[in-house]
Amino acid sequence: MARVSDVRFIAYAVPDLEAERRFYVDTWGLIEVASEDGLVYLAAPGSPEKFAVRLRQAAERSVELVGWAAETRADVDALHAHLTAMDAKIISAPSPLTGLGGGYGFRVFDLDGHALEISAEVERGPSRPLTRNEDLPIKISHVVFHTPKVTVRLLASASPTGSATSCASYAATAGTIAWRSCPARRP
Repeated sequence: MARVSDVRFIAYAVPDLEAERRFYVDTWGLIEVASEDGLVYLAAPGSPEKFAVRLRQAAERSVELVGWAAETRADVDALHAHLTAMDAKIISAPSPLTGLGGGYGFRVFDLDGHALEISAEVERGPSRPLTRNEDLPIKISHVVFHTPKVTVRLLASASPTGSATSCASYAATAGTIAWRSCPARRP
């Protein structure tokens, strides 16, 4: 079964681009790998992903896009077909990606309107092994969206029966949120 494997990147809109850039570079230890068309791309030194954070100047702070990794082009197509069959709001169909790192992917809104990009065949960036006590990020391991009653909404969308298997399957294949376990039933 096709599924997402990792978080590739998080794209933020920020009111003070230079302050955010300094925070991610000076405090987090990310490396600026590109700055073009008003976007700043920052990579984690221990990750082969082309970038881990994308920043853009905006009046309001927000998470603009979360990028998820699929293993293959066929997985991207299968995930797109799965989400389309579930009546997900597709932003763009699978196609070659034109942003930094390229690749093949599509965009979709999750249940709460967060934009997600699912991609494969993305160009890798430079990375290096980190030493045992080196205090630098390897990669983004997870994303947390604060959403009221998300489990109930995912269960309702994932399966007519609301089974735990369907909930876990939806969370893993759709790439929006994953739990260790989901309740078998919800009122």
